[in-house]
Amino acid sequence: MAQLSQYSDFREYLDARLPGCPPALLLSQLRQVARAFCIDTEAFELDLEPISVEDYQQDYTLGHTYNANIQRILSVVINGVPYNPRSYDLIDESILRLGTDAVPHDFDNRLLICATAGSDDAATWAAITDGAVGITIDDSASAIEGLDFSGCDDMYDVALVIQTGLRAERSANVGLVRWWDDHFSIYVDSGSISYLTAGVSGTDISGSAYMNGLTGAGTLGGVLLARVSLRPHLTADDLPDWFLDRWGDTIAAGAIRDLANVEDQDWSSPQLAAQYAVLYQVGRNRALGERDRRYTTRQTYMRPG
Repeated sequence: MAQLSQYSDFREYLDARLPGCPPALLLSQLRQVARAFCIDTEAFELDLEPISVEDYQQDYTLGHTYNANIQRILSVVINGVPYNPRSYDLIDESILRLGTDAVPHDFDNRLLICATAGSDDAATWAAITDGAVGITIDDSASAIEGLDFSGCDDMYDVALVIQTGLRAERSANVGLVRWWDDHFSIYVDSGSISYLTAGVSGTDISGSAYMNGLTGAGTLGGVLLARVSLRPHLTADDLPDWFLDRWGDTIAAGAIRDLANVEDQDWSSPQLAAQYAVLYQVGRNRALGERDRRYTTRQTYMRPG
């Protein structure tokens, strides 16, 4: 099946197997099957954007950009410490509430959330071949220089160039740099980090024209990392292309199974329904197997939203 991003992209595929079925009915069934599939298998899971932790704060909003609600919190890690599921709750399908005894305090600042980037145009960044920025990790200042963005096609590539430069400067796999919609975040697995400082040699990318992570612009705090499973809205007409590319054939099989089982219609076919019931079950079992073995469907923190 070709690359998919909306349920309407299934139209040609379903029309060939269910001739005469009304488009509105096809859409409705795809919505229902996709929702049931995600509830059943929890295949629609992702790492959320890192959240800055505040001293003694109990509630944290879990944000994402999909047409879906959070089905379940799969894991929570705060400043490198995995939290027991009994120590937190999901409130209103959008808020992580930590138990009274689990509220963090006196933590290291492991996360820097930069303010809105001065440019989110990869072409603008691609013109820079000598980018420079400074940051301090565990009281050790690093001058990251010679950043070449000329090969970057999008902002996720830009973040990766900065991360690679940081790690090369420190000669260690220390620090993660991510792009989220309109800003960068930088975090470490242990220790602490600082605000950005101006690049010494080359094109300074620390300030408001680029990364926008200087003192007074960025936000420092502990780092909360949450992984969740999502449940699409019944009114959603799309799902992310990376998800539909993997599970679109299974969702389509479920819709064909259900619609072909409708009696006394031009497209009714018990034989077709039986055939696609098997195909749906195969896809469902594959999704459950991947969940149980913790296979990842995508490193979603690299391509959020």
